[in-house]
Amino acid sequence: MREDCHQICNNGLLLFFRLTPNARKDEVLGRVDSPDGPVIAAKVRAIPDKGKANKALIALCAKWLGLRKSDIALKSGGKSRLKTLAITGNEDDIIETLQQRLDKQTERN
Repeated sequence: MREDCHQICNNGLLLFFRLTPNARKDEVLGRVDSPDGPVIAAKVRAIPDKGKANKALIALCAKWLGLRKSDIALKSGGKSRLKTLAITGNEDDIIETLQQRLDKQTERN
């Protein structure tokens, strides 16, 4: 079982999400536990049809982390609520930004 909602890979980072499509608004809710380990809970307005919710998650994640959408790709979970996003770039910078965003989410809740 994973110990965190991210994992360093050879050219960046893997982020693990639990996605709720068809929501009232696009938002990242913060870190939650899943049977596989911690994930980042997110909601998007898009419906889960023809990859629309997956594209919305990538756009939301890019905006949330201050990255380009082209730096993020869906690695697994195309038809599942549990998604793995592959993020290319400097993993130290991404992890630092990720921790800051998650800490803000924790303070709000």
